[in-house]
Amino acid sequence: MSVSAYKRLTIVLGAVCVGLLVLYGCLYWSYGWLKVRVAFASEQTQIFEEMRTRALQSDVAGAAGCLEYVVRYYPSGSNQETGSRLDGMVERERTIAIREMLPIFARRPVKIWEIAPRFGFKGMPRNKGAELGRY
Repeated sequence: MSVSAYKRLTIVLGAVCVGLLVLYGCLYWSYGWLKVRVAFASEQTQIFEEMRTRALQSDVAGAAGCLEYVVRYYPSGSNQETGSRLDGMVERERTIAIREMLPIFARRPVKIWEIAPRFGFKGMPRNKGAELGRY
């Protein structure tokens, strides 16, 4: 082989090495963000499970607070990319937690004035006969 052939080979191999380094950097960056998103999703699902457990062990007002927390905690698209698989997993866990918390209000009498302030209602009359969940 001639000197010019070695020069061309060196340039081609150098370009391949630079291309591989750029590819490695892109993959490393993507993997890092994936780890962050998975950590966020894991934390969100743990919070939902913790709130569900707390709601099952607390009174009606406490359960209402837990339900509100689950509903309002990082809405879809805030931590996860909307429509992604991780977003779907988080939203599925949120739905399961809400579905498991709602029967609490059917089993226990709910006084409107206990839960109304949590949902923005102020100045509710304290009518002791006003209960939800008892028919």
